[in-house]
Amino acid sequence: MTLKRIGLVLLIAAVAGMLFVASGLEKKEKPELIGTLRCEAGEYEVAVLQDGIKLYDSAGELKAQYKPGDMEGVIVSCCISDIDGDSDEELLVIEGDGKEFYGNKLVMLSYDNGLIKSYEREFEELNPWKVQTCDVDGDQRREIALGVYKEAAFHPVMAKRPFLYHWDKGDIVPVWRGSRLSRPFDDYIFFDIDADKKDEIISIERLQEGNALINAYKWAGFGFESIAESMPYEDILTLVTEHNEKESLLVQVREGGQQRWIELEKAGEGLVEKK
Repeated sequence: MTLKRIGLVLLIAAVAGMLFVASGLEKKEKPELIGTLRCEAGEYEVAVLQDGIKLYDSAGELKAQYKPGDMEGVIVSCCISDIDGDSDEELLVIEGDGKEFYGNKLVMLSYDNGLIKSYEREFEELNPWKVQTCDVDGDQRREIALGVYKEAAFHPVMAKRPFLYHWDKGDIVPVWRGSRLSRPFDDYIFFDIDADKKDEIISIERLQEGNALINAYKWAGFGFESIAESMPYEDILTLVTEHNEKESLLVQVREGGQQRWIELEKAGEGLVEKK
């Protein structure tokens, strides 16, 4: 990230934060800057708040905003991707009513002198809590990944599960709706951990003893297979990717009551801390 971009991000965060406080909403959530939306009209920084989404130009000026359709609606999850292959990126958004950690609707937004809703689908039966895009098979066609919270036929308990869809002729089509991973998991992201131009599921999983580890899964054509695990940690709080000279997998762990960030890389059948 360049110094110019860091300054812009800080400016937008300050402006978005002031707008958020001024709105009278609870101060329990700060704006999250999730990245840059690139389209024919230009490039815009995307700030996600509990009550909506704001787009800012390179000078930090507010160019567009979007609020969930329902009066008390909230933004549960949001990502940026060119999902329809037209070279203009879209925002994929999960909306909810704010009563649970999951939502009930998937919305696609495009920028054209404002944020325009180009797709909407109710998902009340899936309880989606996360949306990402990925390329698990290396065909350069991005899949839509939904984290859902529901029962499954072969695992009839409420649990978090990863589902995959393709965007096809203006709608989403199921690719894989997995019943579970190896263990109960808190969160996951998609990341090319072995540099083969195919994204793997990287998950935070819970062991019976209560501690946690990171597990990496590769697409096997009919589902995902585990290819590497990290050592167990007292706790794992979050995992993110960082884009500098190359993409890195960063994990926030807790050991001995102390929190620290580590970078993991694949080494054989393990995920090890990069020195």
